[in-house]
Amino acid sequence: MPALAEDARYKTNRDRVAARETLTDAIAPAMRARTTKDWLAAMEEAGVPAGPINRIDQVFAEPQAIARGMTAPVARDDAAGAAMVVHPVKYSATPAVADLPPPQLGSHTDEVLSAFAPAGEIAALRARGVVG
Repeated sequence: MPALAEDARYKTNRDRVAARETLTDAIAPAMRARTTKDWLAAMEEAGVPAGPINRIDQVFAEPQAIARGMTAPVARDDAAGAAMVVHPVKYSATPAVADLPPPQLGSHTDEVLSAFAPAGEIAALRARGVVG
């Protein structure tokens, strides 16, 4: 798309940011014409640093994520068969452990609010639907 390189609206990064919507509209059809794999190969060949923007299921299907064991099963009543992300840094002497599942929405409400309000106020907030 050589015409875009000569278009005054896109000469500098500041210009491109200001005209982002029209630039995106101009580029989108060309981007859709090839697969992500094709674009990444072209970028690598041209020496342009690039990487895909993956959906969550794609992220954890990546060979590197699998090799590093980046997920662990979650044992929680409302998340049967789900997985959670584990600590990304792998320590040799003191490995990080994921021994608790992520909390359910509101599971620590009373514990957190009790540092700021007496139980009666928390109950009143709950009765009014302010907290769950």
